[in-house]
Amino acid sequence: MSYDLIVASEKPIDVLRILGQLRAQPGVQAVKESSEQLEVSLTLPNGNNAIFFIGMPLHAQPEDFDDAVFEYVRNPQWLTELTVPAHAGATGVELARQAAILIAKASKGAAVDLQDDDVLWPPRKLLFRTPRATNPSERDLDILSLSWIVALPKESALRSQKAERLCASYLEQISANLSAATPVRCGTFEPFQGRGPAGFEKEWSCASQSEFGDMFHFTAKPPCFGGHVKFSYPRHSLESPKHSLPCLELSLNVDASHFSQRDSENDLIIAFAAMADKLNAVYGAVHYLRGWEYFRGQLWARQGTESSPQLTRSGWIGIPPSPAWIVWFNNAYLAEMPDWSSNAAQTAKNGRVFKFGEHPCPVEKAALAMPPLPEALRFSPAEETVTGHNPGAQPAARILAYEDFFSH
Repeated sequence: MSYDLIVASEKPIDVLRILGQLRAQPGVQAVKESSEQLEVSLTLPNGNNAIFFIGMPLHAQPEDFDDAVFEYVRNPQWLTELTVPAHAGATGVELARQAAILIAKASKGAAVDLQDDDVLWPPRKLLFRTPRATNPSERDLDILSLSWIVALPKESALRSQKAERLCASYLEQISANLSAATPVRCGTFEPFQGRGPAGFEKEWSCASQSEFGDMFHFTAKPPCFGGHVKFSYPRHSLESPKHSLPCLELSLNVDASHFSQRDSENDLIIAFAAMADKLNAVYGAVHYLRGWEYFRGQLWARQGTESSPQLTRSGWIGIPPSPAWIVWFNNAYLAEMPDWSSNAAQTAKNGRVFKFGEHPCPVEKAALAMPPLPEALRFSPAEETVTGHNPGAQPAARILAYEDFFSH
């Protein structure tokens, strides 16, 4: 495990100044600079060499910091992270702590040791501190996790073109039917650096062009809490499922209590169906998940929190076997499904929405209400073998081709 420290500051560090100060520190051999971090080399007491890392300062928002930080820094806007690998030992930790103090002094900041929440610098709290308003939305809650899976072409050029169109369609539908879900911040790591729809489009493009696909997270305004965008492509390895289909997995989390009334529930189903239809989704689902916590502008899981089930694995490998309160099936699947018309909640050009049970409908209720899926079309969940090996979820016996979703 690594040893981690942060510096919360009012201004970003002067990299050239810090470089000079670090190189003058006893025990530091060299400091290498890249666009993302400083790599500090040091000599251990046994004569071996080690390194630790100082990330470049990241622009941050108030919700990115613990309340304790505001006792030392009036208006923190920048976050610098220091990481000490285990092999650097006590010597690396001590040098990193000294480096954090140097950075804090130079940037009007506070150096914090995350292992024990110890503030290394400054030595005293602010004499006058502007109280932070308590966020009335900080609470325990249940969420609805909305997911859509979209098939993508195997050819990378065609995949890239479709990904761009899908991003525009997603933002268009959000704007029309669920404006609170408009992306506020996004990125692959925290604090998220992307801002608004423009930042969302940039992250989307980067994730879609990764060789095996990539993912990023985004935040939104309550009653929506954001979610993730995941491009999942087949991998050429012994463990990867064969014949999987490149796909896009979209997830959006919303406050379950906000959609508990009949009218708001219908609005949610309409918005969910409209998105699935616009994207020509292969599959979609709404899961009722309990035990979440909302504070500092984000959802947080804790012990006992329910999470969304696995929907893909290195691409689309068939219909997920897990029950859900609300489900969307593309027309290509409807042609091979049993007659579920009694559960139909919304019909669209490219598919149909089915609802199993009344709100709230957690997984155990959905499992009782949802009819069995055709065995040949659903994938098998991961099961650990007697030797302890877990091969992961296994593909369905029959995975529809990309072209099948455009022929109905």
